[in-house]
Amino acid sequence: MPKNDRRDCPYCKRPAEWYASSELRYGFDFGPMWICRPCGAYTADKPGNTLANAEVRVLRREAHKLFDELWQAAMKLRGWSQGRARSAAYLWLSRQVEMRPEACHMSRMQAADLRRVLEVLRSVRAAAVERRRHAG
Repeated sequence: MPKNDRRDCPYCKRPAEWYASSELRYGFDFGPMWICRPCGAYTADKPGNTLANAEVRVLRREAHKLFDELWQAAMKLRGWSQGRARSAAYLWLSRQVEMRPEACHMSRMQAADLRRVLEVLRSVRAAAVERRRHAG
């Protein structure tokens, strides 16, 4: 059932439609979502999430993969809880890409921001690999 809220697609500017995911994914329910039928852009119905086309979904997955490696390494290295490590990593990342901390979340970003995030995360990963190579 459509929701009373309205979200417009950032790509074609048409209104997105609200669906229960079970209506779209062969009965599997992972929560409500917004879908732009003309573009194929979609997102989970969570505060702040923005619709993503195929390109942005690929960039989000890649950024999340590298970001998860970063905060999980910090968690192990510093003995932090998952929540603390993840929050600290998002704050650090927001400073690196010069974004407001509340806007610095992969599900809220579009392609240009995600490319900046990936550049930073790839650089950090490369530096860590280089340090390990010289350490042993």
